Amino acid sequence: MSVTFGCPGAPHRHVRRPCSSPDMGLTCTDGDRCGYCDDGFEDVVETDAPSANLSNANAAALFEAVGFGVYGDWSYGTIPHAAVPDALRRILRAVNTDGVAEAYARPPGVDVGAMGARCIDPGEDAEAFIERIYRVRAVLVYAADHGYDVSWD
Repeated sequence: MSVTFGCPGAPHRHVRRPCSSPDMGLTCTDGDRCGYCDDGFEDVVETDAPSANLSNANAAALFEAVGFGVYGDWSYGTIPHAAVPDALRRILRAVNTDGVAEAYARPPGVDVGAMGARCIDPGEDAEAFIERIYRVRAVLVYAADHGYDVSWD
């Protein structure tokens, strides 16, 4: 699971492309389809607006560090265009406050559930945390410049 930030109101277009499954190691030929495409083609939505995709753990940490809880839950919500400048200020404050990135860095780990299922967390260092904040910032800057809300889910 993951959380994706984007501008749903930005113009988008539907494009039909050759199936991308062969790039993922699945067979998709005229005689043997991968099962995920429509006769060798897939429909994708393209937009010029940037987006940022974060794992659930990284999204939750970003929300807490930046203080986005005022706009919704870490798993879904919307920042109205009028509130985008406030969201950008929150990001600047988090990035420029000593120790914030280090406080949200976490070491890699493995959690084994009661039935033996493993959840592997590759961890995140302070530099990667800041990089993710800047990716979300790029979405907010685009929204501010073009008059869009920013949503995530």
